[in-house]
Amino acid sequence: QSILRRANYIAPHHLTVQEYCAARYLSLSSEPPVQSICSKIGVGEQTESLWKFLFGCIKTNLLKNCLDVLLSVVEDSASGYEKKQLVVMLMRCFLENQLATASFGSPAGMARSTLGTGYSAAAASLVKESLDVSSIVLEDVDVVALSCVLEQVSSVQKVNLSHCQLSSSHVTELSAVLPRAANLVLSGNSVDATALDSMTGTCSTSTPSAHLQKLDISFCSLGGVPLVKSLSSLISLGNFTSVNLLGNKSLGNQGLATLSASLPEVCSSVTLFNIGRCGLQPGCGADLGRLVLKLPAVEKLHLEHNSLGSGDVDMLLHGLPLSHLVGLNLSYNELDNSAVDSVCHLLLARQSTFRSPGYAGAAVPCSIYLTGNRISEAGLDRIARLDLSTKDRVYQGARCAFDNEVHVESMSSLVETYGGNLQGFLSDRMMSSFGSYLRDASHLVFIDIRDCQISDRGMTQLVAQGLKLNKSLKGLNLGFNNIQLSGFVTILEAIVTGAAKIRALSVRLNPVFRDLDQSSQQYRSCLELLGQCSSLIYLDLGKTSMSDDSGSDIVTSLLATKTSIVWLDAGCNKLADDTVKVLCATTHHTATLQYIVLDDNNIGDDSVQRMLNSAGIMALKRVGLYGNPCSPDKLRQPLSSVAYKYAQATILELIHTQVSTLHA
Repeated sequence: QSILRRANYIAPHHLTVQEYCAARYLSLSSEPPVQSICSKIGVGEQTESLWKFLFGCIKTNLLKNCLDVLLSVVEDSASGYEKKQLVVMLMRCFLENQLATASFGSPAGMARSTLGTGYSAAAASLVKESLDVSSIVLEDVDVVALSCVLEQVSSVQKVNLSHCQLSSSHVTELSAVLPRAANLVLSGNSVDATALDSMTGTCSTSTPSAHLQKLDISFCSLGGVPLVKSLSSLISLGNFTSVNLLGNKSLGNQGLATLSASLPEVCSSVTLFNIGRCGLQPGCGADLGRLVLKLPAVEKLHLEHNSLGSGDVDMLLHGLPLSHLVGLNLSYNELDNSAVDSVCHLLLARQSTFRSPGYAGAAVPCSIYLTGNRISEAGLDRIARLDLSTKDRVYQGARCAFDNEVHVESMSSLVETYGGNLQGFLSDRMMSSFGSYLRDASHLVFIDIRDCQISDRGMTQLVAQGLKLNKSLKGLNLGFNNIQLSGFVTILEAIVTGAAKIRALSVRLNPVFRDLDQSSQQYRSCLELLGQCSSLIYLDLGKTSMSDDSGSDIVTSLLATKTSIVWLDAGCNKLADDTVKVLCATTHHTATLQYIVLDDNNIGDDSVQRMLNSAGIMALKRVGLYGNPCSPDKLRQPLSSVAYKYAQATILELIHTQVSTLHA
């Protein structure tokens, strides 16, 4: 009986006499043929069952040797994601099989008392200097196994649990062992005040097992006074050198005020503090100034992607340490020329500090980032005229000239500097100039203009001025803009009728299908053009507000026609059974489709079963189903070559792998 299952569950390990005899041989052998067995296991459909069989039979004191052999066998053949899966499966296999004969009770308690030295050696071999299972969905049994593994090692350099869908109760359960890591990454999980208080209790003990120095709790939805106070208590222990709160938009001004007030007078060990994308609004300058006064050793401060005003920055800069500041990121806020004045005063004050007779150290260069603000040409000129003998640099970027036209000559200089990677450097007003530049830019194969606030109007100007005339372009990344259906249709028309043969297109994180009228002529044109995009091999429609109805229409247009799609990403939408039905019915029409991503949709067990029964789906190389409301047991069925999760390639990487075919 499996004691790690919550329900009454009988799981016989040996289903045949042959298996029983093999198990007896392994259990009695002092030198089992581990190398031979591991070389036959590899990474395949029945991997977990084979591992469970193997590790359940071998003596405890041989587990480490067996593990070392297995890891060496798959080192060259498995991908990074498969290796992470391997680690999680091994932890589960070890735990479940070693406890098979133990008395019933608390799984965690039993593990600590029954695993013994053999398991300790195996756990140390498994973890080594770091443990990375990021993006693997961890269930209750995996959390128990992880807790037991970490308890067997005295310290570990880094533990990465980012985006493992851990609940706050999971983090609380692990709080006794997580501080053993010097660098802990919990990004993208659920963390509450109870979990932080538990970690604070562990770190505050006098045991040598608390080593935590770097804490990453970015994108964890931190907010509320109690939680922020718990965070302050954890930071105030004095051990931390790095605190990353990036992406916690619910923190806001109130959370910042609580944090700055509840921290102790001095946190002298913190050198990096990241509160970018934390929803900070104008008026928080006093709290920012109070916060940095309590961080006298801070070298790098991140405040990008908030809504700070120039007055807030002025109060912030008055509290910053001058001598050892290395980096200050103020990109993508609401700063104007008066912020430039404050920055210039800071840099000149630094020079005075370094030149003073009482200063004995060396001058430390500092970089300040002002990209994506509302700084005019006059502000840029002031930065350019600064005479900085300390080698300080101010990165203003092209988007500082937000309210000024950028002409073709300036655009040429910009592209020469950054190549095709212009993420965040352009704006809607610059699309006409950029289109004019593209008309004759025969050296560009790929352009990345994500996060440039481009609207349908800007997209029309880009296409009209020159994009459709460019013959060299093969890839276009338009993600994280404000492109709606009209702008998407404009791009598709350029792909179908223009000179450029675009092979890869991403409109991810754009509201393309938001508030969609499926009876409109524009929507019908979109479907017709999708079926005519014969050059496209990669299409990313992730997080474009696609419904189940529109998803089935789009799949029909792409797959029931003679398109060349190899990779289709439709993740983070609202696709469900209707789209899956169409997908199963049309995949056999296309000979090119190999990868389809359906992560984070509304696909349930019935839809997954429908896909398992589809010959067309089963012939694909990869199908992404991560984050859907289907049961884990359904996904653990043998899925031919279909993977549970994939290591997603970027558009640029995909173009490079296809370069000989595309003659690009």
